[in-house]
Amino acid sequence: MTELAWCGLNFEEFPVFQVTQNRDEVRKRWLVAEYSSQELCFTTGI
Repeated sequence: MTELAWCGLNFEEFPVFQVTQNRDEVRKRWLVAEYSSQELCFTTGI
């Protein structure tokens, strides 16, 4: 069964969810760089 976010979108389609589920550290670092900006800086939690 596909899990849906509160907004109705499919969780499995979200890159951040996929990276978390697959424990893909390389792609996680790429997503952090992709989604971060000068105003909002994300980290990998490492």
